[in-house]
Amino acid sequence: MKPTVSVCIVTYNHEKYIAEAIESVLQQKADFKYEIVIGEDCSTDGTREIVSDYQRRYSELIRPRFRERNIGMMENFSLTIQECKGKYIALLDGDDYWTDPLKLRKQVEYLDNNPDLVACFHNTLVTCESDGYTTAVVLNKDQKPFSTIEDFIEQEWFFGTATVLFRNGLVNGLPATLKKASSGDWPLYVLLSQYGKFGYLDEVMSVYRIHGNSVTRSSVFNSKNSFLSRLYIYEGLNEALGFKYERLFRKKMLAVRYALLKIALNENDDGALKDCLRECVGNLGVFNWRQRIVIILCQIKQSLPNLFFLLHRLLEFARLKSRVYRVADE
Repeated sequence: MKPTVSVCIVTYNHEKYIAEAIESVLQQKADFKYEIVIGEDCSTDGTREIVSDYQRRYSELIRPRFRERNIGMMENFSLTIQECKGKYIALLDGDDYWTDPLKLRKQVEYLDNNPDLVACFHNTLVTCESDGYTTAVVLNKDQKPFSTIEDFIEQEWFFGTATVLFRNGLVNGLPATLKKASSGDWPLYVLLSQYGKFGYLDEVMSVYRIHGNSVTRSSVFNSKNSFLSRLYIYEGLNEALGFKYERLFRKKMLAVRYALLKIALNENDDGALKDCLRECVGNLGVFNWRQRIVIILCQIKQSLPNLFFLLHRLLEFARLKSRVYRVADE
C-alpha cells in the first residue's frame, strides 16, 4: 500500500540539525501512512551516521538514499523527489524542522477538500543564527489565500520550503535545463503552478533556519554568482514552460542583466559589460531615468573610452562617482 505522504528531506553537512528535522516528522500525529525519504549527499560530517541510526530504529518509516558521491544540491533534490511514492510530497530541508504535530494532517485534509489546487503552504517562523544570538520573525504576514504561476514568477521566494505539500506525479523532478541551478524549490513551485494554484494556510507550523552554512548565506546568494544563477534559472524555466510566460521572465532577466551591468562597470570587466549592455540598450524603455544614465555611461565606456575616462575623473573630482554607480540598486 502506497503512503499518503512522502516526506522529502535533502541533507548535506547538517550534523547539527538533521536529528531535529527527522524528530519533527516522527512526531506527526497522522491518521494515514507516511514515509520519510532522505537524500543524503555524501556529507563530510556526521550527518550520514545520524541518518543511518534513525533508519535502523525506524526502518518501516525511513528510506535513506545515500549518494555514492556528492552529486550537488539540485540533483540530490530532484532525485529524492523522484524516489517519493506518496500521493502527496512534503518538503523539508535537513536544517529546518516542523513545530506542529498536526501539520501533515491539516495539509492533507486541505488538499483532499480542494482537488483543484496542486499544492498548499503555510506560514513559518524564520530564525537567524549569528554570533551566538538567534533572532526570529514570522515570514508571511499578509499572504493572500491563493497563489498563481504569475505570482511565483514575479515574486519568487515568498515562503519556506518546509511549509509545502504538493500532489505527486505532476512534476517528475526538475528538467535538465535547471541541472546547474543553485536552488530547486522555487523552480519546482513554478513548474507545479502551471497545473493549478497553491493554497495558503495561515498557521505557523515550521521553522526556517538561517545560519552560517545555509544556502541563503552562501556565496551563491551574496555575489555576482547570485545574479548569474538567477539568470540561469529564469532562462531554464522560460524554456521548460515553452516560453508561454516570456514577457514575465524577460522583465526579470533584464533586471538581472542591469545588476550584472553595474557589477561589470565597477569591476572594469569590458567583456561582461558588452554582453549585458547589448540586452539593456535594446530594451532601454523599461528602465527608469537613473538606470538609463548608467546604461548610457556604459555605452560611452564601450564606444568612447577617452570621453568615459574624462567623465570618470570629473565624477571622482565632484565626489559623485559612488552615487552614480550605486543607482543599480534602485
